[in-house]
Amino acid sequence: MDTMMNPYIAELLADDITASMIGVLYGGGGGHAPLHTDIDTYLRAIGAVPALPEAPGEGYAVAAEMETLMSYDDANGVFYDCYTEMDVGVPARLPPPLGFPSLPVPALDGDEPVYAAPARLPPPPGFPPLPLPAQAAEPLYAAPVGEGHGSMEQLVWSEQHDDAPVSDNSMASRRQLCAPYDDDIDTTLRAMEKDAAERPSPEYLTTVHGGRISADLRAALVAWMDRFTQNYDLAAGTLHRAVSYVDRFLSARALPSYTNHQLSLLGATAVYTAAKYEEQRTTSKLNAKEIASYCGFTSAQEVTLMEKEMVAALDYRLGGPNAETFVNHFTRYSQGGGEEELRVQQLARAVADLSLKNYGCLSYLPSMVAAASISIARLTLIPPGALAWSTELQELTGYSSQDLLSCILTLGNTQ
Repeated sequence: MDTMMNPYIAELLADDITASMIGVLYGGGGGHAPLHTDIDTYLRAIGAVPALPEAPGEGYAVAAEMETLMSYDDANGVFYDCYTEMDVGVPARLPPPLGFPSLPVPALDGDEPVYAAPARLPPPPGFPPLPLPAQAAEPLYAAPVGEGHGSMEQLVWSEQHDDAPVSDNSMASRRQLCAPYDDDIDTTLRAMEKDAAERPSPEYLTTVHGGRISADLRAALVAWMDRFTQNYDLAAGTLHRAVSYVDRFLSARALPSYTNHQLSLLGATAVYTAAKYEEQRTTSKLNAKEIASYCGFTSAQEVTLMEKEMVAALDYRLGGPNAETFVNHFTRYSQGGGEEELRVQQLARAVADLSLKNYGCLSYLPSMVAAASISIARLTLIPPGALAWSTELQELTGYSSQDLLSCILTLGNTQ
């Protein structure tokens, strides 16, 4: 092939059109360089044969023009130092995917973008368009500019904002977990615990029963009720509510007899009623027949009749707060206070449980018993030198350390 083509090289170099092709077809070196392609490709390159149709995906725009630097040795009649530089081609425009129209060509003036996001998305099928938000007349935040370029003072909340913070004296120093209902919940619980219909008489053992029930017998009944709730794994808070039912019932009426059978019937029925109030699923694991079998009663009807008599004596008011309610209410921030606060909460619940056996605790409101329980727990667990009662706790519970002193001493005498 070289022998056939060599006589025509000089003639091809004389032509401006074909001279530029030599750099592509021949390389540098001594003598004539070998051809880099075959006859068919060469003839198509110089236009002697029609070019092949362009293959899909080969529409590339060359980023930089090809530059060929060549030297010719007249003495030897050879080309040398043939150097070709060509940058990598980049696709001028990829073809669109199947089934999609070609994208519009960007405008040269740049006034409009090639792609414009819709100003407003269409609503889902069957839904009316959403109304456009009203434009605020003034910005929600006003940032006054101070002296000097770019300096800004603290952002000021606009009076137009509906959620502007309001000063709340009772909750000013702590976050609200159920804003804006925290204060209302606290006020309601305080009012309910002071309601005479929700409170037992602190002297009912003497005034109603004439000493036929002693404080020790009452404590033994409470301990038996505690074992009853644990045996059936009843919901938390059941014991406190059940003891409250017993105290309120005994404050309202005398018993037909003061035997162990009558007292255990009252205690078991109170536990059953309180458990159903605390958790509706109680009936799936405990019923009147089971109670009668566990306690040795005559029949399930005996439990049912006692329950009817008890709820009537309580005037069907079964949801009053107790000491356990207020312990949870006062320690509701302990979840974010770390392990130490959780330990205080757990010990305070245990102290409040012990208070149920102490007849003297009926002289105090449940909220005070709960606050005193928290104070005892903190005195037991906090590091030496730390405050057992702080201004925040006084604000949270409504009791100062002096207010709790008498109740703490009473709790200390619990057997």
